[in-house]
Amino acid sequence: MKDKVYIKIKGLALEEQSVDGSITEEADNVEVISVGRHTSRNGKEYIKFEEVYDGASEKSLTIIKITDDSIEVSKKGAITTCMEFAKNKRTLSCYNTPYGSIDIAIFTSVLDIKREEDRIDAAIEYTMEVNNQQMNTNRVEIEITSKSIEL
Repeated sequence: MKDKVYIKIKGLALEEQSVDGSITEEADNVEVISVGRHTSRNGKEYIKFEEVYDGASEKSLTIIKITDDSIEVSKKGAITTCMEFAKNKRTLSCYNTPYGSIDIAIFTSVLDIKREEDRIDAAIEYTMEVNNQQMNTNRVEIEITSKSIEL
């Protein structure tokens, strides 16, 4: 894969719960399209790109590390976190925002990574917990390609 890549990340909350456990309305889909850099080291692939969040003036650096059996997403800037997705594993993380920090647990039920010469596609389904309460089930689709992405 070439050094310059196009990244498309689509997120969907499949089910969202309030703190009391009642199901709330489905959240909006989120889609990020960006241009970044791809590198490979020691059998791992790294994708780096910048994001600007609504209401934030500074950019955040996002690094996606892909191995054969996990994906790690690190963000540094307005939002700082390091979330690991490994199939059938529960991982812990801290999500730092300008409004405060949240300790979260992530259980990944689906992790599907497909590699081709000029692209990587990944699908992740996971549940998120805050204070030992399941908050939502999410699906994330990641497309990384050295060719331009269709909008």
